[in-house]
Amino acid sequence: MKVDVPFNMPRLREAVFGPEDAQPPAPVPSTGALTVSQILKVRGNCLQILQTPPLALNLGDQLKVLITTVISDRFFWGQIEDMHSMEQLQRISERLNVPREHREMATGPGRCAALFQGDGNWYRAWAIQGGAEHSNVRVFYLDYGNTDVIPWDHTAKNSERQVWDLQPMAVPFTLAEPVTNLNSRELTQLMVEVNAIGGLEEGNMVVVRATSLIPDLKDSMSCVGRTVIM
Repeated sequence: MKVDVPFNMPRLREAVFGPEDAQPPAPVPSTGALTVSQILKVRGNCLQILQTPPLALNLGDQLKVLITTVISDRFFWGQIEDMHSMEQLQRISERLNVPREHREMATGPGRCAALFQGDGNWYRAWAIQGGAEHSNVRVFYLDYGNTDVIPWDHTAKNSERQVWDLQPMAVPFTLAEPVTNLNSRELTQLMVEVNAIGGLEEGNMVVVRATSLIPDLKDSMSCVGRTVIM
C-alpha cells in the first residue's frame, strides 16, 4: 500500500516543531536563521526543480537509516542505506573533489557545489539565502540535511548530469515516538518502520517508528571511505 499523504500531519508537525513551526511553511526569508518547516519547503522546491521522483516507500517498510543531522529528539535527517545509492554518492563526491585550477562561483539561489568548512570537501548543495550583493550565502547540503553560512567563493556552479542524477540523499524523518539522547547518535544507524509520508509541502517528510538502534559507526566510517558531514 503506497502512502502519499499521512493522516494527522498538522498535529504531528505541531508535536515535533511546536505551534509556531506547525503552520504551513512560510516563504524563505532573505536573511536570518531558517525554521525546520522552511528547510522542508526548500527541499520540496529542490525535488520539484530537479524533477526527483517521490520516495518509493510503503506503509510498514523496514529501513536502515544513517542519521546525519539531528534537530530534536523526534526530527532528524538521514540517508536510507542502499548500496547502489551509496556507491553513486561516493562517485559524486570523488567527482566534486577532483582538484581544479578554477571553479566558477555560484551567483544566486539554486543547485551548486559548496565547500564544507568542517572538512574542506565539496558537496552537493542548494544556495537558499543571499545574493551577489552579499559576501556570504546560506546553503543546504542536500545529502546530509545540514545548513551553513559560507562565503560565496566557497560555492561553485555545477550542472553536470553525473552529479545530479542521484536524488538528494538527505531524507527528513519524524519519529512517532521520541528516542532518548537522539542528538548523541549522529553518524549511527537506526532501524525504522515507515508509518506515513508527507507531501512536497513537508519536503516528503517520512514518519517512522524506531525498531532498533545499531552500535555506533563513528569509528568505522573511515573504513568504508565515506565522508559524513556533521
